[in-house]
Amino acid sequence: MCAYGLGSGGHASGYLREMFQDWLATWPDGWPDASIYDVQLEGDGDGPQTARWVLDQLGDCSDTLPSGDCDRLEIRKGSTYAYAVRYIRQHVTDPELGSDEEKELWEGERDTLAEALKYYLDKLVAGGSLDELVEEPLVILDGAPISLIEVCEGMVEPVQGLVVSIDIMPGMYCDALDLERGSNYVDGANAILEWYDRKHG
Repeated sequence: MCAYGLGSGGHASGYLREMFQDWLATWPDGWPDASIYDVQLEGDGDGPQTARWVLDQLGDCSDTLPSGDCDRLEIRKGSTYAYAVRYIRQHVTDPELGSDEEKELWEGERDTLAEALKYYLDKLVAGGSLDELVEEPLVILDGAPISLIEVCEGMVEPVQGLVVSIDIMPGMYCDALDLERGSNYVDGANAILEWYDRKHG
């Protein structure tokens, strides 16, 4: 079983992390296709599980991914397992997680969330801090309140693994988040969530 509550963040059982690392070791060069999610992995007492199941268990894990696995995924060293899960699902579409119709709806929602993220990034550029912005009064989005972290989670949420084009952030936003120029709003959301994972893990 998982050593932490799903959705609450924290540290995952070592055997789950090992299953994830073993899975990455089976990858071919480059990004694999969606069949990679169905690979059976040996666990600890529960019998074999699919890679999809393992990703679900690690979706909130704030443990640090080994540097070699970060290199394999071409993400920053020190990234968390939760970040790696989001990153993989953004690059490899899982057919069990969304239809073309859902993708079309999701593209529109993601654009709306990007507008909400801009609100927060403008405050960051103006001299605010992420610590302050997490505690900010909520932005009103389509008549409903939503926080910075909820905005970011919404932008990277896999209806999951659907690769959606997203606008490039202005340079001032990239600089404020310490990202390379040319990063997009999903990159920005991931950077904020990675910061939050580390701070609250």
